[in-house]
Amino acid sequence: IWDLTEKGRGVVTVNAQNNKAVIGFAGGKRFELGGVVIEPGQTMQDGWCAITVTVMEGNLPARPSSRAPRPVRLLITATGYAENTDMGWKEVAGYPPKSSCGHNWGKPPSLVESISSTITLPLPAKQVQAWALDERGQRKTQIPVNADPSGNAVIHIGPQWQALWYEVEAK
Repeated sequence: IWDLTEKGRGVVTVNAQNNKAVIGFAGGKRFELGGVVIEPGQTMQDGWCAITVTVMEGNLPARPSSRAPRPVRLLITATGYAENTDMGWKEVAGYPPKSSCGHNWGKPPSLVESISSTITLPLPAKQVQAWALDERGQRKTQIPVNADPSGNAVIHIGPQWQALWYEVEAK
């Protein structure tokens, strides 16, 4: 769904059974997507971010239940501002700043903003584990999974985990 109700601050949401996404000026808002709630924080680009929740194994339940369908594995991605080190931005008349770098793409490493966000899943918190993933997609740090008042899993992601990708597993 394309939401252009705020001029110049559009947001696209995806609400498929096993894929959820919020892309655009979403910071400070709440998005309920078929049992998954995504609440992005503020960002370097005035709330612009791209957050996805993708099922890698199993299925997300359409609504919360006391038991997780077994097993369920999810990949959460959350990014914002991105550029390469020493990227050479050039100003182009009639376009916003930093809209072109011509042929000066810069060099590694890529610099990418990690987004603070709260993700609520329709899975029982007591059956869920989550990890921040490293740059190779390997589990790096286990992160806490809290419960909302209904017992659903709540995960707080952000720069403190030094990650752009997170794995969630419900058993």
